[in-house]
Amino acid sequence: MPYGKLAPMINISGKEAHSPLYATRAQIAARYSISPRHLDYLIKDGIIPSVRLGKRCLRIPVSEADAYVKSLLTGGIEQ
Repeated sequence: MPYGKLAPMINISGKEAHSPLYATRAQIAARYSISPRHLDYLIKDGIIPSVRLGKRCLRIPVSEADAYVKSLLTGGIEQ
């Protein structure tokens, strides 16, 4: 798998075997098909939290990003 890709690993039962806790800006932007700049605005506005691990190292909790996207659902069946 190429570096920087965030792809779920599926086990035999069809369920996700491992879900990362944190991801990079590029991984989250790719996951939701948004630009890294738009993600920066969401982080700056406090909509999606982030953790700074160094001067240039920023990580985003995947569960928080997923929760934000789920909150945007306008219809359909909740799971």
